[in-house]
Amino acid sequence: MNDNGSIPHWDGSGPERWNPQGSHQPRTGSVDRTVLGPGPGQPFGPPATSGVRVPSLLPTVLITLFFGVFGLIPAVSASSRLRELGRPAGQVWGAFAAALVVAAVVPITLLLLARSFLPFGLASTSVTSEAPAVASSTGAPTGADPQQAVPTAEPPTSEPPATTRPPAAFPAGAQVCSGSAGPIGGFSQSAAGTDVTSCPFAESVRAAYGMQSVRDSVVTVQAWSPVTGKNYTMTCSGSGLVTCTGGTNAVVYLI
Repeated sequence: MNDNGSIPHWDGSGPERWNPQGSHQPRTGSVDRTVLGPGPGQPFGPPATSGVRVPSLLPTVLITLFFGVFGLIPAVSASSRLRELGRPAGQVWGAFAAALVVAAVVPITLLLLARSFLPFGLASTSVTSEAPAVASSTGAPTGADPQQAVPTAEPPTSEPPATTRPPAAFPAGAQVCSGSAGPIGGFSQSAAGTDVTSCPFAESVRAAYGMQSVRDSVVTVQAWSPVTGKNYTMTCSGSGLVTCTGGTNAVVYLI
């Protein structure tokens, strides 16, 4: 207490200095807020970075998902930028690690699902179906000795296959020819039915008719006569005994 009965007040201008007038005088000079802490209404934490663009995590995530470890490039760049701003960079590396795990797990999962839904019998069926084709193309049965000779098919000849015909005989009075050329198209002999028909011409008609494939119907053939040196048109018909007529009153029988 002062002599006049008032309570002394410290005016803040020096150590233990009191104002005898009883009123508080503010300290002169600036206050170091770094030591005392933030002023009223100011938040704790690093200085504000308003107006500064914070790097996005999207490039790191997308590049990692589609290109794997190449996502390190945007991750390192974003991490460096965050450290410059005084912010933690752990979220960048967390996003990179999560995207890398997803990029590795998703293809494996899809592959396993595709194999589980794929019909396993398809491959075995295709292999089984191809086996008979391979055996037939080589001409050897399955399990056969590869050293054993495989019979090969005879090449087709120009002569048509012989057909089974009912037994027949030449008419009475027909001149039977020798048939030295052997069977042709199932016909082994010919005969001349008139005096103007020669056996060489009858054999020529047998060869012409036997070489074509139509049977049991009316057929027109061209036959060459060694006697006259000319070709003649002969019309043949019949089953068993075939009768051919034409030329110059020529008649030929075939059996």
